[in-house]
Amino acid sequence: MNDLWAHLGYGECPLTAKELAERNVWLTLDTDGWSESQMAAVLGSGGATLDAIQLLLNAALNAGLAESEHYFVTLEVNGYRQKRIDELQQLATDAVTRVRQLGEDLVLEDLNASDRRQVHLFLQDFPDIATESQGKEPHRHLIVRLVK
Repeated sequence: MNDLWAHLGYGECPLTAKELAERNVWLTLDTDGWSESQMAAVLGSGGATLDAIQLLLNAALNAGLAESEHYFVTLEVNGYRQKRIDELQQLATDAVTRVRQLGEDLVLEDLNASDRRQVHLFLQDFPDIATESQGKEPHRHLIVRLVK
């Protein structure tokens, strides 16, 4: 990772790794000394560039491994991921409330794969709620429903 950042002109960027669960790692990039334009370039519009870097990182890390041995690395830059997770947790909680009140499925659109994964993970703790991703990228969406 440090070679990538150095090649892009960011200098050395220390990383801190924290294992959240088995094979689920949160990697925080130390962005001290970065300019606002450097930060904006790495994040990209709506986090798209950060998502792409994270996707490539996970692909490289898991190349040649059986799916059961895959790691999922979340790359955190300047608190962006935590803020997004907080937003998604609120979205998921609101979805549960609405589905319970109306008794109807709720479709959540405009979520990228990482965001859909987070919502799936949040809602697995609700025994009366099920989630399912449907469709094909880039029009894939998440359905939240009551378990019958």
